[in-house]
Amino acid sequence: MALSPDEKFIYVNPDTTSGEYNTAQYFPVKYLRGLECAVATNFYIYFRGPKDAKSTRITVNITSGFIKDFFTQFVDEVNFGENAVITLADRNIATDATTGGTDFQHVNAFVVPVILSDVTTSGHEDVQVAEDLDVAGTITGDLTGDVTGTASVATTVTVADESTDTSCFPLFSTAATGNLEPKSGSNLTFNSSSGLLTATSLAGTLTTAAQTNITSLGTLTALDVDDINLNGKTITITGDTDDTFSIVAGANGATTLTTVDTASNTANFEIAADGNITLDADGDIALEAGGNDITMDSDTLTIESSNSLSPFVTIKSTGNNAFAGYLSFSKQRADDSPADSDAVGSVLFAGEDAAGASQIYGSLACSIVEADNADEAGKIQIKVANDGTERNGITMSGDKGTASEVDVTIANGAASVTTIAGTLTMGSTAAITNAGLVAVANQSNITGVGTISSGVWEGTAIASANLDADTAHLTTDQTFTGIKQIDRRKFPISSGTDGNAIGDVVYFGGTTSMNVGRIYHYKSDGTWETADADAVATSDGLLGVALGAASDTNGMLLRGMVTLDHDPGAVGDVLFLSTVAGIATATAPSGNNDIVRVIGYCLNASNGQIWFNPDSTFVEVTA
Repeated sequence: MALSPDEKFIYVNPDTTSGEYNTAQYFPVKYLRGLECAVATNFYIYFRGPKDAKSTRITVNITSGFIKDFFTQFVDEVNFGENAVITLADRNIATDATTGGTDFQHVNAFVVPVILSDVTTSGHEDVQVAEDLDVAGTITGDLTGDVTGTASVATTVTVADESTDTSCFPLFSTAATGNLEPKSGSNLTFNSSSGLLTATSLAGTLTTAAQTNITSLGTLTALDVDDINLNGKTITITGDTDDTFSIVAGANGATTLTTVDTASNTANFEIAADGNITLDADGDIALEAGGNDITMDSDTLTIESSNSLSPFVTIKSTGNNAFAGYLSFSKQRADDSPADSDAVGSVLFAGEDAAGASQIYGSLACSIVEADNADEAGKIQIKVANDGTERNGITMSGDKGTASEVDVTIANGAASVTTIAGTLTMGSTAAITNAGLVAVANQSNITGVGTISSGVWEGTAIASANLDADTAHLTTDQTFTGIKQIDRRKFPISSGTDGNAIGDVVYFGGTTSMNVGRIYHYKSDGTWETADADAVATSDGLLGVALGAASDTNGMLLRGMVTLDHDPGAVGDVLFLSTVAGIATATAPSGNNDIVRVIGYCLNASNGQIWFNPDSTFVEVTA
């Protein structure tokens, strides 16, 4: 036997998590109020809530085209089915998150994850509620019939545009909170056609849009205004004893600020700003001081511009006289006690370096040398950056002890170069031309000239009496042409180093790997061989002492003082060419066919120093 519909319940579960039922709901069939098709794939089912419960609308998705079939089966199950619980839609029966199951033939029916209160804006039939209706969301559409009880505060109200009524009454309430009825008052009206709000009085701070027509305000004891737009041309502020400050706007917006003291005293104009004061003008800014002085009390004055060749500062004098303007730096101690070396003023030329750090690249500085009254002297320095440090380029200093004396120092450091493009004039005489030539008058007292590295002497011969013993020194290789007379040659004794020599040296023969300090014989093929007294072929002709490994580079001594690489005898001994190749000896060779040839004299018995002067004749021994 079928159960009564009033005994049945409808089950829905929108929870998409498998095994979860925490959002499942049962609705008594007797609370069912109707079904509504929204689109081909879903419908709404309406339940009125029990007393003190919410009225609910549930959205159910279903296979497209089966709305009518589903409605028919659902009504049959409600009226004639034997199950006490009718499963309308259960997401946990589904095989995926977009399907669901029912007790009916068309199983693809599921509830959206959230069971909504009746707040949707979609169109549906009215819900008839026989008992109390509690709505948690928004009621859309018109309410008809009697509405009683306590209503929650409305968050939104649907209103219509009304722009033609000339006399509207704004609504208000008599308290800040509570269940209150709206009120209005005839002393507060609004013309919706013109936008004019009219009130008999206002209290507190008034914040409005820009006003185009305020004809009168009466007396304002205090006024806090963001923007002021005055139709008149003058604003006058009256201070003590009728002293005034006025703002007058003239043609083209020209504005004059004027202070007036009724007693004809000076009325100062002062701007006391806690922050910046900005003057932004499309044209020029002119400062006119009737007292001829403009004073600024500030640590820093910056003029900034991003334009090319700007900022540009001009000090211009227009007087009909021979004088011009000047830029003055003044240093004055508060205790009136200036001291030597005090800075007077500086002009700095600064920029950034490649690392973005500030760098002073040049400066002009003035300081005190002497501060004594009637004996004052100053110093000016022109500095430039060098190796990251400012260095003096030109220093001008007044001599504090001598009148009419200013000392000048040019350049900095021994490596500095000073270039004068034109002619250097000393006194009234040109001293150095722009070609670098010295052009001075006759000099009566030149005490020294240093080193003259080049040039041609074109004057008269210098008398020997004017040359000291050290005047001429030939310390490097020299070439003399023509006939030269040398009255005396000085040959000092050579040092104790092998091959050290003072005398006549030749550079030829093309022989290498020679022993320094040995005696060599010049062969008929133009090369050198070690001299040997065993035969005429190795001991006659030209003899020389090797001064190095190569004859052409190091040279061969033909005559003079020389140090051999061996000790040939005692001091004063006559030296002969030895039968040992390249050696000098104090014992004359005596073997058959030996050659006896005197080659010089021993000067030192222990270090090989000799006078080398081979005799052009020799004796061959026949034993």
